Amino acid sequence: MEPAAAAPSKLLDANIASFHDVDVAVVGGGPAGLAAAAALAKVLPPSVSIKVYETSAALSDAGAAVGLHVNGMRALEAIDPRVAHRLYASGNYSSRQVLHDPLTGAPREVSPPFVIDHEARLEAAGHTSTMVYWNDVRTALAELLPEGVLQPGCRLVDCALLPLPPPSASSADNSGDQPDGPLALQPHRYLLTLRRIAATTTAAAAATAAGPVRANTAASGNSSSASAVGTAGTVAEELLVRAKVVIGADGYFSRVRRLLGDGGAPAFSGRVCWRGSFPEGLMAAAGAVPLPAALASTSARTASHRWSSGFDPTERLMLLIFREGDGKGGAGGGESHGIGAWYLQAPVADLAAAGIEYPPPGLASGGLSGPLALSRALAVFSSLPADVRALLAATPPDRVTEHGLHMHPIEGYKQGAWAFGCCVLLGDAAHAGPPDGQGLNLALEDAAVLGAVARSHGGRLGPQVFAEWEALRQPRVAAILGDTAPPFARRMPAIMGAAFEPLWHPRDVLPAGGEEEQPASVEAALEWSRRVVRVVVGQRLAALKAAEGAHAAVAPAVIAASAPA
Repeated sequence: MEPAAAAPSKLLDANIASFHDVDVAVVGGGPAGLAAAAALAKVLPPSVSIKVYETSAALSDAGAAVGLHVNGMRALEAIDPRVAHRLYASGNYSSRQVLHDPLTGAPREVSPPFVIDHEARLEAAGHTSTMVYWNDVRTALAELLPEGVLQPGCRLVDCALLPLPPPSASSADNSGDQPDGPLALQPHRYLLTLRRIAATTTAAAAATAAGPVRANTAASGNSSSASAVGTAGTVAEELLVRAKVVIGADGYFSRVRRLLGDGGAPAFSGRVCWRGSFPEGLMAAAGAVPLPAALASTSARTASHRWSSGFDPTERLMLLIFREGDGKGGAGGGESHGIGAWYLQAPVADLAAAGIEYPPPGLASGGLSGPLALSRALAVFSSLPADVRALLAATPPDRVTEHGLHMHPIEGYKQGAWAFGCCVLLGDAAHAGPPDGQGLNLALEDAAVLGAVARSHGGRLGPQVFAEWEALRQPRVAAILGDTAPPFARRMPAIMGAAFEPLWHPRDVLPAGGEEEQPASVEAALEWSRRVVRVVVGQRLAALKAAEGAHAAVAPAVIAASAPA
């Protein structure tokens, strides 16, 4: 499918001064887009401009916990090890999973028992797995970016090809006429139309920061008329962006893919999921969260819990992680907080049986959040034990989301599906998979590998870089997402053996106070990073063992003191 060219009327309606020009436009400010921007900022020339356009007006607390595994942590370490350290310090380290009867709540025997030996993983791989809040990942990555790179409240409406200028006959260097030439010499190839939502009191300031805009009226849609005031306190404006390169990291219903790529949409799996979490303050307040009997003991709260009939990934289930903060200092000396999060999943037939319409009226994609999402979840899972339902009902509604589970078939991982022209897709936009704990990790891998390939081409981006990246990523993603049954003969070796090229210089990531004249080598800096990981995770595991009655202890450590010279 050929992408559409920009409408002549739109080009005529806005002169050159009306466009906001950027070299690299990243559409989507989730972990995939933010990680890609952070990785590219390490390897592209400093003069290259990068913007991340995110639909949400602000980072939200909605959602639940996500798993970071060895491969995801190694990818983060390749982008910036300090982000990995920060997330290790705030993560949850359940060493076992308890299976409960979904009706009575009684624990059920599992053979063999589901356990994770974090110490063995650290010894073998230098990393282990942990559970963190999704928004903690997003926040940590966003803070890597220079101010102004992340543009919140910008929703992509349209994206089209721009007419290219004729080749320059007067220039001896025609590298700019080639799409794989230096970005500084490249023409702008894409016109992005974004709808930006801003608070009315700050709309003018936001417009100045983000670039030239054309305001829209709600009544007529006339692009040359005054601002359109939408919901109370907000204003919607149209932002026109010319980009040389577009990176689509806008999720499994990627608009970038529909408008510029093959249009490949993910298939609905027939399952719906809900995610929720508890804020730290609510967890810290005694009695604020009604704990079910399964979490009555401190030891029980160090495990993850599953209410289901078994381990069939297509059945209805509930997963719960709940751990209070242990007060131990993590990387940077901050206090490690507790984590409370849940995940529900049910076949769409169960929604119908509960009298719940899917998708919700007016929402073809099935995305929903807030009180309605929570009430629908409680209706579908009315058969759970009463004390478990009470815990769900206590979740702040603004931290609850509902989504249909959609996946891209592995058969569609073909040349040109993820990379086309000067555009590339990352994360769920390319390869939405099952909710098996690898979606986030593979998105982080995408970003780390894209940065490495771009650097190998001298800090350039274009069709050659994107095609090479796609050829590297498709077989690996297929090997991991395509291996869905025990003993995971392809998946686990691929996860545990993940390796990525560090994109940073040691002086940029090591703590202050080292030998600035002779900075450490990358190899020495990686050794330092792994020592930090062992200290941080060791402290957390010691607290976990103590809570379980093992009375283990780890001496405090000053991480900066162990940095290589």
